[in-house]
Amino acid sequence: DCDGNVLDCSGECGGSAVVDECGECGGDGTSCLTDYINWNQSQSQAFYYFDSASLDGLSLTAGDWIVVYNSANGVVVGGAEYTSGSIAVPVMGNDNAFGDCSITGTCDYLDEGDIPAFGIFQASSGNTYFDLVTEYDAFYNLDIHTDLHIDLVTDCNGDMGGSAVYDLCGNCSGGNSGFVAGTHDPDGDGVCN
Repeated sequence: DCDGNVLDCSGECGGSAVVDECGECGGDGTSCLTDYINWNQSQSQAFYYFDSASLDGLSLTAGDWIVVYNSANGVVVGGAEYTSGSIAVPVMGNDNAFGDCSITGTCDYLDEGDIPAFGIFQASSGNTYFDLVTEYDAFYNLDIHTDLHIDLVTDCNGDMGGSAVYDLCGNCSGGNSGFVAGTHDPDGDGVCN
């Protein structure tokens, strides 16, 4: 009996431990980052430097990550935890030029000329939001890309980082909206509704 107090998730009477976003009692929201922060080191790599990173105008916080994917297959190929100032994000490529990629586990990584896909892992929500608007520079071994920004906003379709916009007819079009700009004409009279 806790004499009017409540047991926290660790069983402590009147304690303050709570279950975090990852389902861990007393956790800090980072234990479920395994898929985002683990990738194999590659001999083929480039660096992308971000001067700003935000979600709907709010700066990222400790525990948030800029993550990088091979857009062709969704494999994580790099990332960096948010810190203030310029953030250096290492991006790993396929090691075939240096030997057998199956030995280094990088066969699904970027080939030279591939376009990396960037996103933000928000630790407080456990969600990853992809930048569906910006096309970043192609990956080439030993390249350095500077003055980059990943400032994601919610589009008119409600997608963080999405690319839907209001067209001239006032309809949310493009992106994941399911509408092509200027084509929403349900009554077929040639006038957008």
